[in-house]
Amino acid sequence: MVRFYFLIFFVFSGVSFVSFAEGFDDLINESQTLSVLGEASVQSSKSESRRVYGIQAGRTGEQQVLLSTDAEAFQYDLGGGAPSVGAHFSFLPAGGGRGFDWGVDSSVNYLTQRGRGLDSGVSTQLHVVTFEPSLFVEKSIRFGLLPKIGGGYGLASYFQRGYNDENLNSIKGFGFIYGALGLQLNQFSLFESDLDWLLHIEHRASFISSGPEGLSNWMRTSLGLSVSI
Repeated sequence: MVRFYFLIFFVFSGVSFVSFAEGFDDLINESQTLSVLGEASVQSSKSESRRVYGIQAGRTGEQQVLLSTDAEAFQYDLGGGAPSVGAHFSFLPAGGGRGFDWGVDSSVNYLTQRGRGLDSGVSTQLHVVTFEPSLFVEKSIRFGLLPKIGGGYGLASYFQRGYNDENLNSIKGFGFIYGALGLQLNQFSLFESDLDWLLHIEHRASFISSGPEGLSNWMRTSLGLSVSI
């Protein structure tokens, strides 16, 4: 009789232990599921910082520009739109709020134009290099469009060179405050790449400057291509 009760107790204990083990496994799986769901990477995707590298080409439009040396004044016609080329780097930190992203941008641009002396008629060549750091804000809207607005304080250096062995070389610089308005289009679908490609058009204009009249009060419209990493 004792053996019979011992056998029943052993069978009952085994069944109970199996049921407890199955329940414990279910509890572990449920706990792991809740833990994964509670991670920030699943709950909400945090925006990461971005770096944007790009190139652009444009035209700088202005009226007649007169640059004077000790000898005479030299005239350059920028009214027809002097061609310019440049490159830029932007950094957008993680974050942003209410659909807006902000960042800092550094742009370098170069233009050149042929001119002449008003008195002597000597041919000259003007070279202008600008460095334009700025702050900007952009917002993504429909159809992959990203309007952008910004502004900053730029530095320009211009070099004037004379032809026909004339000693007319001179280099000067000045600073200016400018504003920028642009529109970007996300074109990543046109390329077989994991990177984000941006086609952008931008208009920049200076409105406060310490440079010579005409050369510093410029407006530039450019078209460029950038890659966001």
